[in-house]
Amino acid sequence: YDNLPLELKRDWVSASGLYRVQVFPSGNANDNAVLNRFTAAVMKVAPDVTGTPIIIKESGDTIVNAFIHAGLYSFMSIFVILLLALRRIGDTFVALAPLVLAGILTMASCVVAGIQINFANIIALPLLFGIGVAFDIYFVMAWRTGQRNLLESPLTRAVIMSAGTTASAFGTLAISSHPGTASMGVILIISLFWVLVAMLLVLPALLASIGVLPAPAEQVCLDAAVDSHASLTCFVPARVQSDASARAMAHPVPTHTSGDFSSLPRTHGFVQLPPGRTAAAGDVVAFHRW
Repeated sequence: YDNLPLELKRDWVSASGLYRVQVFPSGNANDNAVLNRFTAAVMKVAPDVTGTPIIIKESGDTIVNAFIHAGLYSFMSIFVILLLALRRIGDTFVALAPLVLAGILTMASCVVAGIQINFANIIALPLLFGIGVAFDIYFVMAWRTGQRNLLESPLTRAVIMSAGTTASAFGTLAISSHPGTASMGVILIISLFWVLVAMLLVLPALLASIGVLPAPAEQVCLDAAVDSHASLTCFVPARVQSDASARAMAHPVPTHTSGDFSSLPRTHGFVQLPPGRTAAAGDVVAFHRW
């Protein structure tokens, strides 16, 4: 011992005379079950033990708990946003039901396909809610304006095209050489598939079965022009107030993107504009309250 290099001694004996004891698990240390049994057994003997297995286990538990909290917070945030946008508790639960179903089917698909949830791909779960909620809002809003046969509508084609572009972006992750990144891309594609299935097949049936009735449209005047050259019917959020002659005037509040919800709490509903033309100030249009 006295002839050993000082650098080696420092690794195994502390300045106060404590000796370092190194223990290795029997079995494959890369197996989570083996690692958990090993760390539990060692910590019973030495609660203050440290080392690579302890660091791996504790950091893993921290990451998993963080993503569980992220999933819960994202779900609660989406619930609040839906409640502010739809202004009806029943419609809010109707819009959330397909998301929950898509999440369950995604997890079931991972089990069937043998895809393990790890630190890299667990982020797909919070993203699932953010991706799917916009599509659900479109369908619930369209139903409330009186549209039926949603699967035959231009809205469905637009949603499928939007989902296709999103899937192509996530699909590039699936061909990554990094296993964790590739599994995240696969799970995101699977979740997007089930979001579409739940939205296109389950949500319309759910709306019809519970008898959600469309809110009656009001006639209002625009106080500002709205430029809409889209080939589809355009729905623009608006704030309504009365002018000096007690006419209902709608002030358009355009959003920047389909996921821009920040301006919706300041609005009372949305105006419906015919496709392919500009609505001038003073035009009478249909107004649907949230």
